[in-house]
Amino acid sequence: MKEILSFRDKYGKLTRQELREKIKHEHAFRQELERLYVRATGLKLNKSCSDCWMDAYIVLMTIKQITTMQEKNFELKAGALLIDVVNHDNAKLCTCHNLTDELALYHLKTNPACRKKFSKLPDNIEELLADAGTLQSKGDDTETGEGQNGTEGENGTEENGEKGADGDSNAPQSGDDAQGEAEHAENLKVAKNAVSQAKRNLSLWLNKLKEAEEAEVKDEKRIAEAQAKVKDAEALLAEATEALTKLEA
Repeated sequence: MKEILSFRDKYGKLTRQELREKIKHEHAFRQELERLYVRATGLKLNKSCSDCWMDAYIVLMTIKQITTMQEKNFELKAGALLIDVVNHDNAKLCTCHNLTDELALYHLKTNPACRKKFSKLPDNIEELLADAGTLQSKGDDTETGEGQNGTEGENGTEENGEKGADGDSNAPQSGDDAQGEAEHAENLKVAKNAVSQAKRNLSLWLNKLKEAEEAEVKDEKRIAEAQAKVKDAEALLAEATEALTKLEA
């Protein structure tokens, strides 16, 4: 990511004291540091913790494989999980870690309500969605269904490898089966990570809510905000857990 490389060039030689001064007094520096940290890690930064600012700076200075990071047209919020609500296809389960443009357009097209889970959308999103709908319609029109159940061979058996009259299958296991197992394992891993991240997010906001409620000076706005975040985090955890349960079934 060019922005992080630029950040390194500008601030990579700061002494510890200089860094503390910038964190303490320079609002623009804190904003840039927080934004890049969130984009690079997908995690929230605890802005009330001075050591956390230092840790975020160290992450940006030391993160590996930075040259392979690319700008994305679509980005999900940290902890967000997208589920195929139409076809219930676990292969389309995704988080910010495995999101592609194709998956993003699919979920936005089939479930417009998920737009709130995105932190970044391209400027021409409506045009892209319209194009995606057109392509999908054309694909549906060209499907004939022929050959889906196999064709009858000379011996009266189906040539697609399904069981013939004797009840046995003569077809070897295809590479698609192995690929499907690998994809399922990867989706399972993603789902488990999503659940773990959702739990961390919920724990974070429960702590913030507790701090707000126990503060000497009550701030009703702060309490209400924390309560709303807790509610969202609980819903996200429930959604992630449901997706994981389906994969493990």
